[in-house]
Amino acid sequence: MTRSSTISFFTLLLLLMQLAGFAQRTGKLNGVFAGIEVSQPTVMGQGMQRTDRVIYFRPDGTFNDKLQKADWKTAVAGKYSVAGNQVSLQFNGGAKETMTLEADGDLRANGDIGSYGMLKMGTADRVPPGVYTFRNVSSSGGGASGQVFVGSGATVGIYFDGKGHFTRNAKSATMVTGGHVGGGVSNKDKNTGNYSIRDGFLTLTYTDGKTETHSFFCRPGEKPLMAAINGRIFFMEESKEGPSTNDPNITERTTTSTTSKKNEAAGTAPASPRPATDAHTLLHKANEVQGGEALNELRSIRAHATVGKYTVTSLADLEQKRLRIEMRMGETLIAIEQFNGKGAWKWENGKKKALPAARLEEMKSAFESGILALRRSVISRMTNLEIKHGGNGKSMLTAQLDGKKLVFYFNSQGVLIGDLNTTVLTEYSNHKKVNGILFPFTEKQESGFNKLMIQYTAYDINPVISESDWAER
Repeated sequence: MTRSSTISFFTLLLLLMQLAGFAQRTGKLNGVFAGIEVSQPTVMGQGMQRTDRVIYFRPDGTFNDKLQKADWKTAVAGKYSVAGNQVSLQFNGGAKETMTLEADGDLRANGDIGSYGMLKMGTADRVPPGVYTFRNVSSSGGGASGQVFVGSGATVGIYFDGKGHFTRNAKSATMVTGGHVGGGVSNKDKNTGNYSIRDGFLTLTYTDGKTETHSFFCRPGEKPLMAAINGRIFFMEESKEGPSTNDPNITERTTTSTTSKKNEAAGTAPASPRPATDAHTLLHKANEVQGGEALNELRSIRAHATVGKYTVTSLADLEQKRLRIEMRMGETLIAIEQFNGKGAWKWENGKKKALPAARLEEMKSAFESGILALRRSVISRMTNLEIKHGGNGKSMLTAQLDGKKLVFYFNSQGVLIGDLNTTVLTEYSNHKKVNGILFPFTEKQESGFNKLMIQYTAYDINPVISESDWAER
């Protein structure tokens, strides 16, 4: 390290200490903090629940957590005090909460299944150009057997061009970018217009004359790239094509192959000179490493896991494509969801209801996620394979399966160490062989700056299944 870099690092360290210490010395906070709390569902079929938290702290000791309201700048939701690194919140309704002030100036709050960050938002006077998307936390989850899920939901996308124009779409951010990034904004589109921002107030003026005012705060230049808009958290999409990855090693070179007969007939050439069989070689290597014939011939699996204070048990019948998930708190059964040939339903709070269609699709996808996607019968259906090779022998592989994009991460031995679904990156570790199949006993899921830990305690391979295992409540 050079002398100048040493001085710069030392200066930065002092600055961080001063920023963190300022609040502790003065007992005051000033600004907006934002985070995402993930909690167990009140309705099991909805999957894990996402709660966006955006709090505006004022130096006078008051705060407001209703930034979707027009009077957010002056409204008071409660009072707070700072003692050391502890921030105590007293809400007007009587509720109390304590957060921890960290050395970097961010806050850490306690949630239902663990702590989560409340990041200090920066500028309130400019909008960095890009596509901002709001998604419910989404993952097929349960990569080994599909028993743990984080629910998916709607997407809202807003594109700001940095020149005062915006485009908005309530379905897909990729649709927002299409036709507008390069060609400007169409005056015929009622979802476009001009924007301006001042002191945290974002004003959208649509081409039809309608105007909207929202609260807006962002963190330009910091990861995760995000903004708090009207009390909801939006993440800025990466400008480069293809899925992003948190692994800096997976950046070096790309090869492509395809099993699509239509593309072969059309004479479509690979994107690079590397052999087209490379992707298939990696997949078949991964299949062998994860269990080979034992994995290919897997008929059923019962898995046990813990997520925070909850225990989850699942039974998956791969031959008849049926799945049952039971959730307990201690010894008390609190929820069940199941689908089989007789229907799809959920049970909670003593009541049985039909399983929502979106949740059913999530559960069905479990048979083709994680290591179950590495069975020979699934690999044979994959098309449009693409590999990115990185350092230390790591690789990222993308594929299409029945119109859906799959992303896998492998280490140099061909072991599945992660996958990516929408905005959720799942890391697999603590691998152990059970009846010849290599299973991960630890999963870490990340969505933005929120993290979720899933610990598996046991896998039962090809257990004897009786109809009583599928008994309805």
